[in-house]
Amino acid sequence: MKRLYLLLLCLVLALPLMAGFSQSLTGADSLRIGSRFTLNIDTDFPLRKIETPDTLTSFRVLDSRITRKDEGSHAELDLMPLRTGALSFPKLKLKGTGILPSGGETDAFRVFVLRSRAEEDTLLREIKPLESYSWQIPLWLYFLLLATAFVSSLMVLISRLRARKPKPKPKPVPSVPQMPVVPEEPKVLPYKRALEALEELEHSGLMESDMLEYHFRLSLILREFIDGNYGISAVEMTTFEISMALGDSITENRREIMDFLIYTDMVKFASAQPELHEITARTQELKLLFWRYAPVQDA
Repeated sequence: MKRLYLLLLCLVLALPLMAGFSQSLTGADSLRIGSRFTLNIDTDFPLRKIETPDTLTSFRVLDSRITRKDEGSHAELDLMPLRTGALSFPKLKLKGTGILPSGGETDAFRVFVLRSRAEEDTLLREIKPLESYSWQIPLWLYFLLLATAFVSSLMVLISRLRARKPKPKPKPVPSVPQMPVVPEEPKVLPYKRALEALEELEHSGLMESDMLEYHFRLSLILREFIDGNYGISAVEMTTFEISMALGDSITENRREIMDFLIYTDMVKFASAQPELHEITARTQELKLLFWRYAPVQDA
């Protein structure tokens, strides 16, 4: 009994090896994308199904037909390439019926697909450019209308939010105490300021201790007086520039002013050494020059 079972087992295992099939291609010459060709499979056993792998991406199975014959089956697979170049078609599993569940696998093969679309292809179509009509609105106008609608909506939303927002109550303005009005000090006339500065210089003792500094002060007092009385920046000018600035339009005491400036320049820059009585006399001359500019009631 054991021998019988062993014999049957060997027979079952040997049946797939004994199963035979053949395959061929029809219409596989000069393939293009979209063209069809047929894989023909003839088996000497009843064929139930042909399994195609899920990883089949370079081809598309359009149709499969299995026809029973007296001595086996005949199968046809209509295929269409989806890519160009050299493509490899994988092995397919053959499923039989009865005691022969598996009939083995087909042989893998390669085909070459040209870089053009077949004329008889009804599946793939080239995309035509968009057609424009006479009444069609240009594309940029759509974007303009959308932008206008967006801005209008945003403005309406902002206006509504502002209308809902309660207005802040005005804060009471704190009363600022009024400062007492301080009367302005009377403006000191240029001649008075010059006489005060000259009086202070005479009591400084520089005439005896530092003759050079004393004459620098005399020149500065006169230059500040010219600035305040005539509006000429005499402090920053040389004696020659002051003479040009005074010009012929200012004839009042012009000669005395220029003589005194030249006198101080001789002491400051030419190392002149006047006597004390001469310095005192020159100081009095300058004082009398300033008094000439005093109003009648002050003089």
